[in-house]
Amino acid sequence: MRLIRDSGAGQEPRLHSLQHRRDVAGLTVMYKVHQQRVPHLHTLRQPLRRAQVTTRAVALAPTELLQPRCRTWHHQRQFVCVYVGWWNALLASQPRHDGTTVQEFKELVNAWLPR
Repeated sequence: MRLIRDSGAGQEPRLHSLQHRRDVAGLTVMYKVHQQRVPHLHTLRQPLRRAQVTTRAVALAPTELLQPRCRTWHHQRQFVCVYVGWWNALLASQPRHDGTTVQEFKELVNAWLPR
């Protein structure tokens, strides 16, 4: 006996993978560090990248972060190395998100990240 009537019984639920949810959470932490300046996450803060030559690409992403050099495979998998790269890619492809709330930012990242 079915107690709850489900209108979408034949459809597959739209669930995200665990890695997708981790990526959203990681980019949300970067948002909290660099946009909201949450004090207890201050140790994760990365300096802004200084451009040697001013180009149109640099003008489009002025808040791009300096990505630390990662020479070993173990270091390449660390939080800062991974999510600074994702953060820079997000800034390059999306308009400015200074005035957004955390929830709006998460929705933006969910739509931006590949499934």
